[in-house]
Amino acid sequence: MDVKPRPRPVNFAISMNNTEGHDDDGNMPDKSYQSLVRIKSQNADNIYDVLLHEEATSRSTEKNKLKNGNTTTWKILALLFCMSTVILGGAVAYLSAKILSVRSDLRLSAGKNQTGLDQDLTCKCNQTLIDPCRRSPCKNNGVCTENGYDYKCDCPKGFSASDCHETPCDNFPCKHQGRCENIGSGRNCNCKEGYTGKDCEETPCSGSPCKNGGFCSNRGSIYHCTCPLGTSGINCDNISCGFPEYRRNVLNQKTCNISPCLKDWIFNIATFSCYWIDIRKARWNSANKICQSKGASLAFIQSLEEIKWLEQFINENVWVGGRAANKQYRWQSSEYNYAIHNQSNLWTQNEPGSFNRHYCVQLGKRTESFLLDDTACYYEKRFICKTTNLPGI
Repeated sequence: MDVKPRPRPVNFAISMNNTEGHDDDGNMPDKSYQSLVRIKSQNADNIYDVLLHEEATSRSTEKNKLKNGNTTTWKILALLFCMSTVILGGAVAYLSAKILSVRSDLRLSAGKNQTGLDQDLTCKCNQTLIDPCRRSPCKNNGVCTENGYDYKCDCPKGFSASDCHETPCDNFPCKHQGRCENIGSGRNCNCKEGYTGKDCEETPCSGSPCKNGGFCSNRGSIYHCTCPLGTSGINCDNISCGFPEYRRNVLNQKTCNISPCLKDWIFNIATFSCYWIDIRKARWNSANKICQSKGASLAFIQSLEEIKWLEQFINENVWVGGRAANKQYRWQSSEYNYAIHNQSNLWTQNEPGSFNRHYCVQLGKRTESFLLDDTACYYEKRFICKTTNLPGI
């Protein structure tokens, strides 16, 4: 550590005003006096050096003491840690030895009991056994009996569980939102309207009211039957005569009791339509009015297969529902009001020949089959009515 030098003290042995070495009278001092002054000045310098040395030595000593003090503290802490480790290890060793000693005594005692030694040892308990039924653990009038250190409940009829807490209604026995009511040891289900039975298990559909494969669904307190094709009625018990193949192959019914068409009308399952074949003859306008009075119109033809099916009922030219309008032919039916394309395969060869508004469409007989043909509307012919509205379905 650097010691900052102090300013030397001023030697006042010589007067500050006597700079040339004269005395107060103006005379020169003698040599002995000058020597004395030099000696005093030298001694003062030596004393100052000694003081600086002692101050530096004192600071160094204090620094060494502080350093030695920190070292001593760490040594003490290390010593304490070592002592605690030794004490803890000794305690663990003592406890381990104690546990082994107790286990050894237990084995020895067990060995003596097995060999018939010390059989006269008995335990005397001062505590009185508590009656397990004292706190009345059995619910709903169940009878409690002692069963060793435990109890047993004899539950009345309709109640269950170890303490008889389960009632007849706890298992939700009532079906279809029926309300359960405990009555004594039994119960009663209050069923919704349309549902019956002890547990309300019988629904409006339980008696299978839908016939002929009809699907039954519960709708509140009533049932509803969704009937398959060819059947109708509330219970699907009306079998249509218009579906012979379906009736025989699917419904397994040989007989029928209802037709999808009105009396004297003919049903075609391919077009799902009813046909009226009139034996009277009339002009096209009159024939169409007769068909409309029956809830139908003059027939509209949609395929060669339909014409082929109609051939079994006719043997001469008949009116159908086409008529010329705006240089084209259209089917004049509220159910099927479409144009008849000029290139359709339903036309006879080279037809239609005229688009006169007074021309109408007929089924004309040709060598092999009937096809569409145009002719004047004032001719009287037999006619065919057609409708897709099936009154019997």
